[in-house]
Amino acid sequence: MMFAIPQADEGARQLAREAGYAVLALPCAAPDRFVEAIADSEPCRVIFDVSHHENFPRAAEYNALFGQLHERATRTVVIDGLGEDSLAAAGEVRADMVVVPYVGAEPRSSGRWLTGPEWFIPPPEFRAIAAGSREIRAECENILVTAGGSDPTAITALALEALTLLRDRSIHIRVAVGPFFSRGLRDRLATLIEQCGHACELLDAPASLLEEFMRSDLAITATGLTKYELAATGTPALHISPDRRHARLNQSFAATGSALDAGPMDRLTPAQLASSIARLCDDLPARRAMSRRGAALLDGRGAERVAAAILQSC
Repeated sequence: MMFAIPQADEGARQLAREAGYAVLALPCAAPDRFVEAIADSEPCRVIFDVSHHENFPRAAEYNALFGQLHERATRTVVIDGLGEDSLAAAGEVRADMVVVPYVGAEPRSSGRWLTGPEWFIPPPEFRAIAAGSREIRAECENILVTAGGSDPTAITALALEALTLLRDRSIHIRVAVGPFFSRGLRDRLATLIEQCGHACELLDAPASLLEEFMRSDLAITATGLTKYELAATGTPALHISPDRRHARLNQSFAATGSALDAGPMDRLTPAQLASSIARLCDDLPARRAMSRRGAALLDGRGAERVAAAILQSC
């Protein structure tokens, strides 16, 4: 078995190597070179984790590659994204197996499809959390703000502006700042923290947010994989979408009952967001229900299921 991972994702390649698998650093712009690159290893399965916006314009080339591998009796497994952020959005994915481990995913072409959150693969440290073990406190005092690695639409700033308006509450805010936050956004956040009137700490590019999730009474977040990790830890969450396209994905996720969707940024004012935060903080039954439903949605066994399905495929 071999993992084909983009050159830029050294972290994922290192994980695969540590697990004892052969790894090929795949140039994003050169899928046509792949068959030649693996000629000597002749793996029976190749797992592709290449669902990245740089690769979507070359979806046809990847499909041709999957076809060539099939002719060589090599099974192909593609880990794809959801909706427009996927290879499938550009046309049929001619792989033997396609894994789309997200809420709302459905098969979109031929082959075997593993779709839905039961296939979601959390980071290793999340898998030891026992479903339903989370205690949700009546006091909603510890609030985490996390909006991904770069936060190009400044969701973090909007959340801090909203929390500043909650002057009548005693809250402790922790703000996760991703490694790709711009200097301008960092400076803006520093000013907001000085003005917010609450205890507030910055977490500068933490390697893992697991401990922060477990200590938080509420998380304010954006989109992406973080909402799945929050659900897996039973952490009540309020989602803000950077745009309406992502809002549709967040709305589907919120429909599971594991989070509350605040809507897209262009429809939110700090006062409106502050009101939503206050209502959720005061609604203990709602936060406890979110925690239970999140733990039920993601039991941490997705990796086992995907691995078993792949091993049975050859």
